[in-house]
Amino acid sequence: MALKRQNTYKHLLNFTGNPTRPILQCFHYDSGDVVVTNSHILLKVKNVAPDNIGEFNFNPKTLEINKDTYPDVSRVIPTNFNSTWVLIPENVLVVLKFLKGFPKNGVVKVKINFDGMAISASDITYSLPISHIEGDNRVEFTCNATYLKHILAFVADYTNDLVTFGFVSEIRPMVFKVDGEFTAVLTPVRTK
Repeated sequence: MALKRQNTYKHLLNFTGNPTRPILQCFHYDSGDVVVTNSHILLKVKNVAPDNIGEFNFNPKTLEINKDTYPDVSRVIPTNFNSTWVLIPENVLVVLKFLKGFPKNGVVKVKINFDGMAISASDITYSLPISHIEGDNRVEFTCNATYLKHILAFVADYTNDLVTFGFVSEIRPMVFKVDGEFTAVLTPVRTK
């Protein structure tokens, strides 16, 4: 699989927020890393810029520096998980094709066990293998299909490495990461 890191800017835009919270329209640079969030998904990419550029917020749409305080995202990124799995990058591309058929902001249910991961909506289900399962072996959560697609599209373009998926509970954010490269966070949709 050929990496397309030149698409990083496009992917970062997918994680930014709407005009009601101008600070969430910004890319937050800090010591060479960049963070973007719309409060439902978050992406932190390591070593995107020189580490001597300092800390600032850049609005890519207006090309302006925003002097407001960026949210402290470190507190919403789980670091301890009840379960972890490894996703194989080739499988990510197949899931992306499946998710493209869903309406914008549609909801999908994700179930994970030793048989693999199953993503479903209505009567349609797609299953894929996962490996290196640690911790609880049965997980179920509901999420926004568009947000999951944004994360997986970034993963497909950015890395050939195995991606760790970390899970705490069906009401806590999930983490997709490659240590030293990136961390992506997906907030579940509450169904009750």
